[in-house]
Amino acid sequence: MSESEQPQPVKWLKHPHDPAEYGAIEGDRVVVRDLDSGKSGVFDAAGHWVSGELRWADNHMIRWAIDASVQTQAIAPSAQ
Repeated sequence: MSESEQPQPVKWLKHPHDPAEYGAIEGDRVVVRDLDSGKSGVFDAAGHWVSGELRWADNHMIRWAIDASVQTQAIAPSAQ
């Protein structure tokens, strides 16, 4: 799946030590983008690779991205 075909997260979190961004998408999955290589991958909440060229991700960042997404959804005004 190319990056343009992947669902895009509402919020990206930048890794503090690696050139990567993490963003939660539907189904408790996270898109990870390596900013140096341009590769991306999708990982489940346990950190297992699901799809994409990028096959490694920081498990802690995956959890933080999912938690940040839940918090963003909780404070977002509901559509009426």
